[in-house]
Amino acid sequence: MTRFLRTSLVTLSFIASTLTAATASIDPVVDEVTKANDIVQLATLKHDRKTMDGMLTKDFILVLTRGAILDRKGWLDDVADQGSKMEINKVENLTIHHYNDDCALAIGVLHIRAREKAKLVDLRMRFIDVWVKQDGQWKWASSQVAHFPKA
Repeated sequence: MTRFLRTSLVTLSFIASTLTAATASIDPVVDEVTKANDIVQLATLKHDRKTMDGMLTKDFILVLTRGAILDRKGWLDDVADQGSKMEINKVENLTIHHYNDDCALAIGVLHIRAREKAKLVDLRMRFIDVWVKQDGQWKWASSQVAHFPKA
């Protein structure tokens, strides 16, 4: 019985150390880009133009569902617009793929709920964002979105 308990404790200890090592080896680039993406989403939710301005590359481009393009200034103006009151701006199913530790693609689903002139807008869209590391900071360079059909 004592041998069984000792063997079980050794096995449990090994499993615990393996899980701890797996948790500790999270990809730092994925963590950094995820945090940068969180900052962008919060800035959008709060209409925080100043924070958003610091997160974008100088040549930022957003491609919308029907092919329209917003440049950096257009996006910053849109973020600052208090005409809609955002209730939800949440990313789901985020995956990060990175290359050479200075370029990353963030792919996920964005759930937005906002009131625009008393009208409720609630939608989900798939996005792919391009992030680049410039002067030691992750910057949002480009995005393309595709709305899901309404149910």
